[in-house]
Amino acid sequence: MDGMYQTMALALVMTVAAACSGTSPRSPEGPEWTMRSMATDGGLVEAISDVTPTLRLDGGRASGTAGCNRYTATYTLAGSGLSFGPIAATKMFCAGDGVMEQEDRYLSLLSTVDGWSIEQGRLILDADGTPTLVFVEG
Repeated sequence: MDGMYQTMALALVMTVAAACSGTSPRSPEGPEWTMRSMATDGGLVEAISDVTPTLRLDGGRASGTAGCNRYTATYTLAGSGLSFGPIAATKMFCAGDGVMEQEDRYLSLLSTVDGWSIEQGRLILDADGTPTLVFVEG
């Protein structure tokens, strides 16, 4: 009987350790992700706080807001690989410093993505191994 409790305790410790390790084997599909930063020539920069792009991956269809306009695309998810098909977006103009530039850059970067990972609760999309878009859940 003691062996059974030790096995259960060990399983619990391993589960807690995996949950706290900072990485998650779960899929990026399902929740809505909110972009926190994107790549520029000078590295990753924070999103404009009141117009942050979002991303939802669900059954081969990506959707969200690019900050101002809504977009949709197909996607393929295979292991740690992720790629997007052609992106369709609405074409409203949105006022504000840098809003349209951020939106254009976001959609452009999204089309270059070829991989993903979830680290410390953040979804990181990369192109050629370089992080390009960083999201948090919700």
